[in-house]
Amino acid sequence: MKRLTTGIYSFSGRIENVENDYILRVQRKLSEYEDLEEHGKLLKLPCAVGDTVYVVLPRDSHLTVAQINKIEVKPTVYGKMCCFIEPVSHRGRLYRYFEGDFGKTVFLTKEAAEAALKEMSN
Repeated sequence: MKRLTTGIYSFSGRIENVENDYILRVQRKLSEYEDLEEHGKLLKLPCAVGDTVYVVLPRDSHLTVAQINKIEVKPTVYGKMCCFIEPVSHRGRLYRYFEGDFGKTVFLTKEAAEAALKEMSN
């Protein structure tokens, strides 16, 4: 990863003080995020709690609408992020999916899920 910030720079005398303060705050925030990313502490989640997802069940050739109920980020058996998904048709039942399942059996759009289901049936 190539950093965009290597230090915090002041632009005194070049632009108005209000803009200068804002730019300095932006630089500091970006620097914090880059530090987190360098140390492997910045997560990019594929979804958020409450998002609707579409789950393809290959054995049934069936598409299920579900909701993300919980996201766990801790060491798992596979060392990946884990999402707990509750199908709309089976309230109260949670299924566990891992980060690698997104784009394979769990999709963020209905169109992508239908395309995967069609591909599986061919």
